[in-house]
Amino acid sequence: LNNVPKVEETAAKLLEVNPKNLTVLVLLSTIFPQTFNPQDPAADQKLTAAAEHAKTGLEQLAALQKPAQISDDDFKKQKDQLESMFHHTAGVVALQKKDYEGAQPELHKSVELNPGDAMGVYQLGVSYLSAKPAKYDPGMWALAHAISVTGPAALPAAMQTQVKDYLGKVYEGQHGSKDGLDELLTQSASATFPPDGFHIKTVEELPQAAPEPAPKVAAKRELTVKAEELTSYDVIVKYLQAGGQKSDDTWEILKGTELT
Repeated sequence: LNNVPKVEETAAKLLEVNPKNLTVLVLLSTIFPQTFNPQDPAADQKLTAAAEHAKTGLEQLAALQKPAQISDDDFKKQKDQLESMFHHTAGVVALQKKDYEGAQPELHKSVELNPGDAMGVYQLGVSYLSAKPAKYDPGMWALAHAISVTGPAALPAAMQTQVKDYLGKVYEGQHGSKDGLDELLTQSASATFPPDGFHIKTVEELPQAAPEPAPKVAAKRELTVKAEELTSYDVIVKYLQAGGQKSDDTWEILKGTELT
């Protein structure tokens, strides 16, 4: 009937009877990230309860024995799926509490066990980028990979656009431009986590363009005529009529000069 409050109410009663009921813990941890509202007056209590459910669920999962009728591979797949979900819940709780350092290992483990969960990958990226200091390289990689995930666990189209815009702003802020962003998107599409040594150079690390050289000023040539030679009209006329360098130099000295 999709009556989530009634599910939570019934689950709480079941946990009163058996606090280690794995089926109930799985159910509550599944619906928590989808239904939690930070504006809920009971938000703090719900965060505390969700963290406890994830912790107890992981403990019960670790002690779970394989039924005889299930193969080893199928049992591992089921355990990995449940473990991923419990770690995801714990990571979301830490994110909501702004405990970004605490959220990172939980979300990393969740994504490691379930790399097709685009929302988990995105939240892992947020935990890296929101920390102080921020971890830009794994954070940008996670956002880029989250965008690339397809299928039923992909981000909604509108959210993909928002995440891509967010990634573009973070990338440009670090790198100084969007040069190389397309390569990051292509590279991250084939791997959940960045390779060892992955690093996007910051503006400070990029080679700086050499400053434009100042224009060279030609050395001033010594004139072939001295100003004191041009004291008579006859000499001036003579020099101007001489042509060549002497004429040019005479004119250079006379320009703007008032003759008396």
